[in-house]
Amino acid sequence: MRDALLIFFATLVLGIVLTKLLIPVLRRMKMGQTTLENALSWHSGKSGTPTMGGLVFVPAICCGLWGGVTKEKVFILLCGLLFCLIGILDDGIKIAKKRNMGLTSIQKFSLQILASLSLALMLRYVLQVQNVWIPFLGDMNFGALFIPFVMVFFLAVTNSVNLTDGLDGLATSTGFINAVFLAVVAFVLLENQATGQMMLALCAMLLAFFMFNHHPAKVFMGDT
Repeated sequence: MRDALLIFFATLVLGIVLTKLLIPVLRRMKMGQTTLENALSWHSGKSGTPTMGGLVFVPAICCGLWGGVTKEKVFILLCGLLFCLIGILDDGIKIAKKRNMGLTSIQKFSLQILASLSLALMLRYVLQVQNVWIPFLGDMNFGALFIPFVMVFFLAVTNSVNLTDGLDGLATSTGFINAVFLAVVAFVLLENQATGQMMLALCAMLLAFFMFNHHPAKVFMGDT
């Protein structure tokens, strides 16, 4: 419990500090959001708001390693890092070309498939995970379908967040609710301290980011 509280508050403080420091840097580098040409008038006013705020998430969530470095924790960080890199590329193209579209849907989905496949193979052959825990059913062995299932899972979760974004604090607040749920599942139902601690770190980082992301947003998470 002590480790969990330390992780939460350390991530919260670090997240606030990093986000506050990042915003003026993004402004100086002209990392502003470009809204859609057919956006509503009240939404078009958000053009120029710093984006790529998601850059602070991976370093801040490293506080989750406080309670001990495990393969599970490193894997969770790697998940975030891989998809973060795709987001950085997407946001970078938007900023460089001063348009709302970065990677094409085919380019982005192809990179997501590659990342998902890499993580699924790592989960199966490095972490030696064979079963999937299904609520109310328990552990289930998917056999040969394990890797395709994990890939679909990553693609679904990643794009659900991506498609939820668009309004001040929307992805941050809904992400926080999901992270709280995952922390409870990890700690209470699965008694998995490593995953629970990382989810607590994610909760804290989302809360820290929301302080700058609620209406009117001072920074956007971006696809990063």
